[in-house]
Amino acid sequence: MLLCSRNPSEESRVVVLVDTSIWVADAARPGFIAQHTVLGEVATCPPVIQEVLQGTRSESYIAVRKVLRAAQMIESPMPLEVFEEAADIYRTGRAIGFSIRSPFDCLIAAVAIRNAIEVLHSDRDFNTIARFTRLQSRYVAL
Repeated sequence: MLLCSRNPSEESRVVVLVDTSIWVADAARPGFIAQHTVLGEVATCPPVIQEVLQGTRSESYIAVRKVLRAAQMIESPMPLEVFEEAADIYRTGRAIGFSIRSPFDCLIAAVAIRNAIEVLHSDRDFNTIARFTRLQSRYVAL
């Protein structure tokens, strides 16, 4: 089941959930996201928006917020099940010996898994999560 806030006519379109690490890289090197995605396939979710905006400088906040809101939004509003699935990811990883540094990454991974979409990232937590879940992970070296 696709849980994106997209039109039904767009359901066959490829979507990539762009992680905070890539948004930050794009802020430092404009065009970075465009080098790794196709126009129109960029998606975000509430935890990514929070992470990006909380680290954004005041002078660029409005512009960054506008760009994030222009991306396709996945799982907004976020149902309680997403948080439960994120907790399961964290607990499962810990139980089998994997250390996941960020609870946000578990939330982002849960969103991606629920929607069967790839996460574009430069964050080792997603590679770790992909080792024991169905997460589709595309790592980009910075």
